[in-house]
Amino acid sequence: NIIYKTGYNFTFNYQHLSLDIFDKNNLVILESNNDSVELPNNIGILKDVSNDINYRNANLKFGNDKILCYS
Repeated sequence: NIIYKTGYNFTFNYQHLSLDIFDKNNLVILESNNDSVELPNNIGILKDVSNDINYRNANLKFGNDKILCYS
């Protein structure tokens, strides 16, 4: 199975951020290379998955099958 995601890159307060929105899976992942991230007021964090290998693209699972993500 293959899933698709749409990626957005933007800068906020001199920080480069990447936002991946996965189609049809209700999953959005925001990435930054900074240790400390300042976010706009209208963006909240539900869960920090920085050290969770299950949220790396190659390990994402939806349903019972392991699937590969393309951007």
